[in-house]
Amino acid sequence: MHAAAVAQLQGALNQSFKTDAARFNRRSPRGGLISMTMKVDSRP
Repeated sequence: MHAAAVAQLQGALNQSFKTDAARFNRRSPRGGLISMTMKVDSRP
């Protein structure tokens, strides 16, 4: 049961990080002097 709970929590966190990164990338200005993007890699 413990492993299932950990897996569910990891899945929720990974999805949350991916959503936040996509939101950051959409909102960041393009074409400026400095450009930043966020990428989430959910591999263990």
